[in-house]
Amino acid sequence: MDIKSIIVLLILVLISGCKSSDQNKGKVLYSDTFDATLNNWIIEQMEGGEVNIADGRMNVSQSNGAIVWFKEKLHVSITIDMI
Repeated sequence: MDIKSIIVLLILVLISGCKSSDQNKGKVLYSDTFDATLNNWIIEQMEGGEVNIADGRMNVSQSNGAIVWFKEKLHVSITIDMI
């Protein structure tokens, strides 16, 4: 599974079950600078892979399956921006 597939899976998981709310429209609910730890994330992966932080980015190196979950449950419609 490549990084693009993992990101798409993460987005789908975050979006599923969210309810619409105009009060949070345009508001940043959460952000992560990936400068120190992965404490905001739950990592599930097979042996032989690695998930780490380098240069302000989360790097997922896994050839046989990994899922990265955001710890906070989101209860609103969301847009995910990746820079």
